[in-house]
Amino acid sequence: MPVGEWVAAGGPEAAALRAEKLKALYEPETFSRMMLTDADETARVTDVPERMQIDVAERAKPVRGELRKEAEWCYDLLFAHVVIPTSLSEEAQLNLAERRITALQTVLGLMRVGEAARGGGGAGASSDSDSDTAALSPPRLLLELAFIRYFRKEVWAEETGAGGGQPTLLTEAQLRTLPELDAQYCQLQLGKTSILERISRILVPSDQKHQAYLDGLRGCRTIEGMADISGHVRLHVEDLERRDGRGGRLLPSGNRRPAPRGLLGAALSSRVDVLCEWFGLPIDDLVRNICEHGAQHCPPLDEPDPPMVLAAAFVQQDDGGARTPSAEICKPEVALRAAVEAYAQQLAVHPVLRSRIRAHLAATASLSITATPTGKSQVDTSHRYRRVTALHAAEPPVLVRTLRPSATGGEEERREALRGAEMILLARKAAADGFVKLNLLPPDPDSLLATAHGCFLSQGAGDTTQAWNEQRGRVLARAFQGLAYPQLAAELLESITREAHAAVAAAAAARLRTLLLTPPFRTRDDTAGGGADAGKKKKKKGRDDEASWRPSQGPFYPRKARVAGAVYYVAPREGGRGKEEAVMQLVAIDEHGEVLDRITARWLDTPINTRVPAPPDIVRKKLDEMRRLEAFFDSTGCEAVVLGATEMKSERLFKQLDSIGYAMALRRLFPNPDARAAPPDNTEGDKFARSYYLDSRPEREELTEFPHIRKADVDPHRPFRAHLADETLPRMWAASGAAAAELPDLAHEVWIAVAQARMLQDPYLELCHMLSPLGLALPSLPLHPLAAEIPESILRRGLEAEMVDAVCRHGFDVYEALAHDHRAQGLQFVPGFGPRKAAALLRELHAQRSSAGPRAPQRPLRSREALRALLGPCVWHNAAGFLNLTPPPGYNEPREPPGLDGTRIHPEAYEIAKKIAFDATAPEDDDAEVAETDEAKDAAVYEVMGKRELLMQLELDDFAAYLRETTGRNMLPTLLSIRDELSNPFADLRGTWESLGTHGPLTNKELFVLLTAESEEALHGDDVDRGVKGTLAQARVVRWERGQADAPGKLHIELQCGLPGFIQESDISDQSRRLPAGDGRQGETTLPVAVGQLITVKILEVCYDERPYVRAASKSSALRDADYKTIAQEEAEAKTKRDTAVGQAPGASGFVKRRIGHPQFKNGTAEQVAAFLSSSPVGECVFRPSSKSHDRLVATLKTPLGCLHHIEIAEEMKPSPAELGAALWVGRGGADGKAPGDKFDDLDEIIARYIDPLLEKMSELASHRKYRSTAERDPIDRALAAEKATEPKRIPYALSPHPKFSGYAVLAYLPKIGKPPTREFVKMTPTGFILRDQTFSTLDKLLDWFKKNFAKKPPPPNGRPPPPAHASGGAGWGGIG
Repeated sequence: MPVGEWVAAGGPEAAALRAEKLKALYEPETFSRMMLTDADETARVTDVPERMQIDVAERAKPVRGELRKEAEWCYDLLFAHVVIPTSLSEEAQLNLAERRITALQTVLGLMRVGEAARGGGGAGASSDSDSDTAALSPPRLLLELAFIRYFRKEVWAEETGAGGGQPTLLTEAQLRTLPELDAQYCQLQLGKTSILERISRILVPSDQKHQAYLDGLRGCRTIEGMADISGHVRLHVEDLERRDGRGGRLLPSGNRRPAPRGLLGAALSSRVDVLCEWFGLPIDDLVRNICEHGAQHCPPLDEPDPPMVLAAAFVQQDDGGARTPSAEICKPEVALRAAVEAYAQQLAVHPVLRSRIRAHLAATASLSITATPTGKSQVDTSHRYRRVTALHAAEPPVLVRTLRPSATGGEEERREALRGAEMILLARKAAADGFVKLNLLPPDPDSLLATAHGCFLSQGAGDTTQAWNEQRGRVLARAFQGLAYPQLAAELLESITREAHAAVAAAAAARLRTLLLTPPFRTRDDTAGGGADAGKKKKKKGRDDEASWRPSQGPFYPRKARVAGAVYYVAPREGGRGKEEAVMQLVAIDEHGEVLDRITARWLDTPINTRVPAPPDIVRKKLDEMRRLEAFFDSTGCEAVVLGATEMKSERLFKQLDSIGYAMALRRLFPNPDARAAPPDNTEGDKFARSYYLDSRPEREELTEFPHIRKADVDPHRPFRAHLADETLPRMWAASGAAAAELPDLAHEVWIAVAQARMLQDPYLELCHMLSPLGLALPSLPLHPLAAEIPESILRRGLEAEMVDAVCRHGFDVYEALAHDHRAQGLQFVPGFGPRKAAALLRELHAQRSSAGPRAPQRPLRSREALRALLGPCVWHNAAGFLNLTPPPGYNEPREPPGLDGTRIHPEAYEIAKKIAFDATAPEDDDAEVAETDEAKDAAVYEVMGKRELLMQLELDDFAAYLRETTGRNMLPTLLSIRDELSNPFADLRGTWESLGTHGPLTNKELFVLLTAESEEALHGDDVDRGVKGTLAQARVVRWERGQADAPGKLHIELQCGLPGFIQESDISDQSRRLPAGDGRQGETTLPVAVGQLITVKILEVCYDERPYVRAASKSSALRDADYKTIAQEEAEAKTKRDTAVGQAPGASGFVKRRIGHPQFKNGTAEQVAAFLSSSPVGECVFRPSSKSHDRLVATLKTPLGCLHHIEIAEEMKPSPAELGAALWVGRGGADGKAPGDKFDDLDEIIARYIDPLLEKMSELASHRKYRSTAERDPIDRALAAEKATEPKRIPYALSPHPKFSGYAVLAYLPKIGKPPTREFVKMTPTGFILRDQTFSTLDKLLDWFKKNFAKKPPPPNGRPPPPAHASGGAGWGGIG
């Protein structure tokens, strides 16, 4: 029993007790997630489409004339860039505009007011175009936009008659934007109402200002313009009219709101009108000069007195009333600044000027992206913000208008706009993460500001005029650059961010639309019987294949394909005692998506067709498993196999699976016994299949051992083909709670395989299934890399519209949903429904089915009309036309015509559909006319369905003209839709899987990204045509391929992601154009690199063939030009070049730049590394080149002792001067130059075996109770003397860092009073602490030994410690260069 029914059972009192018990047991989030709150119950029972309930609850019914105004407002936005055909006369153009406005008004009325319920057949009642009065008629049916799109085409669709040539009223794209425009209009009207209330509280209607504001609000068409008027009201009405001399704002209640007092506040409390008159030009006249004339149409009047004289007179006058200056304005210079501020503030809030500045910035402002120190040092070519930091200090600057979408652009312009939107969102994210600073800058020089100067400054001469012009210039600078520009630039940045959100959300919606329209894997007629059982059941008599009903898939049967999903993972080896092995799980599903069988393969990844023969027992196990897999595919009737493309190994496994289908075809083609074949190969097909499995060149056209077996002859007989697919969505669904709830007895890998198989079987149905309440959320779908940066409401609205449209296209099969729960989730996207209403209806239908008993017919619904009792009139009206009630056919039976309940024809139009069907089947001979009875029309429907040629002979224009006369509605678009639906109900126009390619919708580039986890941009740069140099990558040398005769050879490599590639002989090294010949012993070619060696390469080209590969180069000249540096490195290199150019050689800090692909290596000097480590945590380590030699590195550690420690690393076996040596030595040389040192293979081994243990020893020293962080002697000596004086019998001691050598500590102790402390040096090594040539594993052991033996041997003389075994720098930034 559902939870809601359980709570309600037993009466109100019991229901209340149960509800309280549930609230005590579960958190409110649980109720919300399970849709059990009171709001969810209200949404369930309210007879309003679920997706419209929030809008209906928040919006009041429109008043008279409101919809007309809103339609005109929408028309201006939707058709601002639409070109009206010049062939139309002026009167026809006006008529077209009026019809479009009427269409908009009608659609808005259907969504906001609804339409009256129509009668049973015919055309029904017309939807009142003047919907303002519709609210007076009882109950009305609100219509969801999807319903209007499909069943009210006469309202908005193109009027195409027999003559054609009629222009479009509304396009589908314009229709889809209406809900968003309606929300914007609502926000605009609410804002206007709020402003009007604020004005009315202060101004009386007869006031001239009141009327001016009313006119401005009537003409306001944008939210930005409304905000401008609000700002103007705040300053000119609320501040000027309601402030008095005591400061603060006087509220209508008489209370006072505190407000800060600045120059503006002082001016507002004084004679602000007098202050503004000083500049000789009213603000309205100045705005007209700037915005209308662009010149000094109204010149300013110069004051006879200089500014300071006038200001002094203003300060001194006091008439004891409102003209008294405020206390803040006590000096002439302050009064003058207050005048400038008051005029600038009033000018900056003027709506007309702000509109002009807004347009000016939109056209000329540039986007300034400045990398922060973090961005400069951390963002390299592989960083996600590389695209953003590439615009650091860009010249010329990036204009904002180039990043905004174009309303009239083509496909290329739209792609550029999407790239601009992605750049905006990525830049905002980078700025939020602290990698860049983002600003919008006005143009320099600024033409609008120059125009304002020309319109405001006086043309007269004289000192007084120049003094006033100086003040006017300050006014403009403050108004434009200090007030309006920053405000409107921030507004513009938010505006382009909203546009970027919309553009990326549209891209995500387009990606979802592509997934929903991806063709399913369809079965052919010759395999429609169901795999192994095909042909076993005879068809009933009287069935004619050619005359049987063919459904919406054209030449295909309605049965969906049987698919096997495969998933590859690592699992413990059977009996392997902890070892792991690669395992493949395969799961087969039937045509309804139910699990048939599953099998585990453990030897599929083991190669047995290599050039070197595999061991016999391995061959036997692999062949046995292939036979078991063949039996599995044969028993389940599998028609396709799909494997997730997760790594390069997936491609090899896909070929193995595909080879099984080929081997099965060989066995079926050659079933004759073969006496010469050894068991278990009993037939010719067995022998050929075994030879194919062992063939080292299976991709060849002929079998190597049996050349007469050709692939072209065998391929048509394959029972299935294997395919690669994207495994992202199946893995996400398997990780959700829906998978565990649906398949609780199966493993996680099986869930993935089942979802993968269902995605291939029908992507649309499986996407609906994944979006169940317990499954994936719509905004969480991986549809765009920047989807997480979009507000969830915007993203959800766009994606939900795509899901609703997809369900409207394909329909919802009610019987399939009742028989298989995983097919039921699409109901929530049917117009009128939502997740709550859909779950309630399914529960009710299942309850009816269960109560009917096991012997009752399995059809709880006989027609769409039967659903009316379960749904309210409004919800039923929206949903009925999209519910497919076609009864399922029996096993291996042809499908009968579904009738009108199996078409996308609304029940209100059934009579029209019957009339069309009857007219199509009516005999042409008038003498043989058939009576138009209900029975005849019903029979005509079943007779005409699927016969498109017969239906296309009908001329519908006359019928449409008749309906126009009788109903007043243009029904031609609806008639055309009905005709198409009768000829092909719920037409599935998704095409075929095979027509898209081997792997269906996966393009070569998409497959490349899935297999390699890399993109072309990451490997090769953003765009070669834009001058990107290419990036560096690490590759392993695989083998050398010697060229034929004198042809150049190739060095085969493999990138770290598994992607194969090669280096041409000329691109291997700059040292020689031709590799030297072999040494003569075995004729081998001598190479500068060894097989298995890791080298640094530059990616030259990425190729997307059947097997992707890269072409690379490893020569120094190519690597030198690669794009791998951060901005900080580029700036340091540029500075070095500048210093060198002016005669300032780098000196001792110079070094050879290295190509070392390690995350902790940086090409920098000691000073640069020190600056980097200054903000890094303790224990951070950086490797850098040494200035001593190109075969040395330096490791710099940030120690717990508060200093840096430098470790010199010697290199041997270097492939080239810039690359890392294969052998690394630490501690070689020592004081006498004879120390052997420790050998390491790579930098990671140095970190693990040397640096980390050394840092642990330093941390042990720093945390000791006797450790003093200072290296100065005097504080330590005084502390030891004080301890000795307190306890003379004890020997006090202290540990401290060495002032010069960071690898040493100083052990100071005081044996006798009156003498200076004795000092000895303790060396820290990765293995422990060394004192007096003895090594101790811990510091405590050293001190224990020292306390017992300090007097046995005289301590060494004070001073410098012995040099370390390896060179190391001291505290600070000295040491290795």
